[in-house]
Amino acid sequence: MNIRWLTFVCLAVLLVRAVPANAEDEASSPDPYAHLDSWLRAEALNERCNMLNYFEVRTIDKAINDAAQDTPEGQASNFAAGQSWFEETFAKYKAMLNAHRKQAKTEVSGRPCTGADADITAARSAYAPYYLRAMLAAQNAPELNSGRAGQKNAAMQLGQFAGKMFGDNYQSVASQLVAQNTNEGVTPSSAWKGIQFSVYDALWQIRLGEKNYVYQPYPGEPGYFRAKLANVDGAYFPARLGHRFHPDIRDASGARIRINQAEGVMNSGRIVILVSKDAANWGPNTLEAELLVQKEPDLMAWNKEDWRAGTIRFRAEQLADPSCPADFCFVFPAEASDAIRVRRAEKGASYNYELFIGPPNLFPLKDEESTYQRDKYYPPTLPEGQGE
Repeated sequence: MNIRWLTFVCLAVLLVRAVPANAEDEASSPDPYAHLDSWLRAEALNERCNMLNYFEVRTIDKAINDAAQDTPEGQASNFAAGQSWFEETFAKYKAMLNAHRKQAKTEVSGRPCTGADADITAARSAYAPYYLRAMLAAQNAPELNSGRAGQKNAAMQLGQFAGKMFGDNYQSVASQLVAQNTNEGVTPSSAWKGIQFSVYDALWQIRLGEKNYVYQPYPGEPGYFRAKLANVDGAYFPARLGHRFHPDIRDASGARIRINQAEGVMNSGRIVILVSKDAANWGPNTLEAELLVQKEPDLMAWNKEDWRAGTIRFRAEQLADPSCPADFCFVFPAEASDAIRVRRAEKGASYNYELFIGPPNLFPLKDEESTYQRDKYYPPTLPEGQGE
């Protein structure tokens, strides 16, 4: 079976291309949707069976987007960007993707939940070489060896996962990938830039696992997730959550530190922010959170040092252990969601938001603060009512 995967572009981004379950058939087929369908079937089977790691799910998400862009509808949508017919063209693209996703679910509905599934095997054959090659090159990167034990452990586990995919052929494959890295002049730092997002995804999974939670796709809602208590049927954290990302928060001195974070909406309609540290014994032990919502529409307000003076401020309450899947769970009052809905309903108006997370000594926030000390926040999509 030929493995087709996108080679490193200075290892700056992670975009992988899949092969279908039967590469020989696909090679002779002009079907522009073959790659997309193979990835979508892997996604659909995992949504039903929850057999893949979170970092694999994220890689498949990227691959689906990449494959969808290569279809006629995807190419037409890209060409139409900025043109008057973009919305109509993009609607056709979304309809195509939804139709293929629905078909994929139908095709895998009767399949057993096994890693030996043809589409799961094809997916892993596509991205396992990328993981392994990147980790072999990045193991001496200064960014990886920064003293953050959790990050280092996540990188090691990601590399071990990729290595196991090759079984007895590991040494041979690893030698070839090391030689390829050397021939192409791949540096440890450039390799780290390409693989860091998957490492952070692995770290997110590890840290939630320490509290007996797993992060699973939200059924019927592509791109959304839910936190489930492992081995407990029907026990979910009551929220629809988004992808993990890694913004900066502040330490006691006001300096920026990087953490893992996911946001979402509770079943009650309240915004929730999950914060996970590198390790339980690393970083602040006490954090608070505040959401600032601009009062009046003003396109230039954010550029003013006194922007905060013209905002409504909402302090979050914290969910106590063990109901919180992460180190911290910040839940904002329903009034914050209401204020955001009001702002978004004003078509053509310009509003900004700020989310500040830091130790208690940094509160209350100063009204006047330079823009480089503030971070724009983009609230999640909210349900129309207070519940679901």
